[in-house]
Amino acid sequence: MPRDSQRISSEKLIEQDRTFFCSELIAKAFKTLGIYISEKSSASIYPWHFSTKKSIELTDAALGEELLVTNS
Repeated sequence: MPRDSQRISSEKLIEQDRTFFCSELIAKAFKTLGIYISEKSSASIYPWHFSTKKSIELTDAALGEELLVTNS
């Protein structure tokens, strides 16, 4: 195994210097956990895909309502 890689499973490697867009990271994590099964690239998933209006389909999991986060 390459030294600069981190083993995720017996078939998947992610380079340590690999960067992710926020929603891409979540989609990749969900795929790794097996709760998001899709042929669609994680890079093509955007934050609005996780909204209640356009919720991605998860297996044995569900997303809750969005929460407004403010800096007060």
